[in-house]
Amino acid sequence: GGAANSTWVDDGSGNPTLTLKGVHFVTSAATAVKLPANTTIVLADGTTNTIKGGDSGSEDCYGIYVDDGNLTIQGETAGTGKLIVNGGNATGADKDSYGIRTEKGDVTITGGMVEVTGGAAVHKSSGIYAKRNDNGSGGYIGGNINISGSAQVTAAGGDVTDATSLSYGLFANEAMTISDSAKVTATGGASSNKSYGIRVYGGNVTISGGAVKAKAGSAPTAAALNKAPTLPTTPYWWRTSDSGDYSKSAYTGDGSAAHLEIWNWDPTATADFTDDSEAALARL
Repeated sequence: GGAANSTWVDDGSGNPTLTLKGVHFVTSAATAVKLPANTTIVLADGTTNTIKGGDSGSEDCYGIYVDDGNLTIQGETAGTGKLIVNGGNATGADKDSYGIRTEKGDVTITGGMVEVTGGAAVHKSSGIYAKRNDNGSGGYIGGNINISGSAQVTAAGGDVTDATSLSYGLFANEAMTISDSAKVTATGGASSNKSYGIRVYGGNVTISGGAVKAKAGSAPTAAALNKAPTLPTTPYWWRTSDSGDYSKSAYTGDGSAAHLEIWNWDPTATADFTDDSEAALARL
């Protein structure tokens, strides 16, 4: 079985590797998996791996939590391994739920298929959340999300309810980069306050390749992105609705539309792409 065949390798270098080969792990604990700093998760080709945390009325909930460093997720040669991560529902006052959260570190995904969902929560929910921390010298450490290579990432925040609630598909306390042929779908949940598909705090969202679909949930403040993205100079197509034609002109918006798709044009394609977004993304 997958659990028996999966491996944990820690040679003392401070960069352990967890290779998943068909794990299905469901727990009632509020934190399903806590990993040491600088762990790399490898998704074995042809496997589906599931991690699901439990609900809590007194704690924040996490699918995967790294409290002091980076997390890297990568595929094998074919990139057909899948990881599904779900945070539990956080029902206590001011409590949060995260699919994946890092402290003092970055989240880097370079391959494989990754589906991450934050649970329903009273205060905050995020699919993937990278938090920066003070480095003690007037700067910060961590807080970046980098998605590249052939990675396919779907991240969704859960519904949140209190008056200051926040829901994000992807949240980077510093900056976010999406490049190469990566495909990213980020969706915020419903909120009584704010919902974003993608939110960055200190830096920018840089999209230099691949395809991005960001969508906010229902909320008084609802936006695909919380600021204008930095986009490639090469051709790309975009639209701000779930249907209709794509524009091939430069996107000059600020990201505040509730729906935004941006993807690089495939120069080998001959069709004038005006079909639905999922078909368009599949052609990349």
